[in-house]
Amino acid sequence: MLVVQSNSLCKPTIVLSTIPLGLVGVTFGLQITNSSFEFFTIFGVTPLHLGGTAMFKPMAITIIFGLMFATGLTLLVVPVLCSMFFRVSYAGQS
Repeated sequence: MLVVQSNSLCKPTIVLSTIPLGLVGVTFGLQITNSSFEFFTIFGVTPLHLGGTAMFKPMAITIIFGLMFATGLTLLVVPVLCSMFFRVSYAGQS
């Protein structure tokens, strides 16, 4: 569907390549908070971390760190991929 909408294979590839970046944040967040990844971790809302039970805290940590890292890495990775795929040159480069 993305290929049809954008008339290109490069643009959907760039968009879909950002999905795994959230897993970096999830793994890091669960490791530093010493929480385990459970089935219920996939579903949830961020405020559950503040007043949630033991079942909901890993879920909230997953969402919080996943979004933080995915956002940060996406801001770095997408421009690099765009410049590689579309051969963008910047001012001052020959």
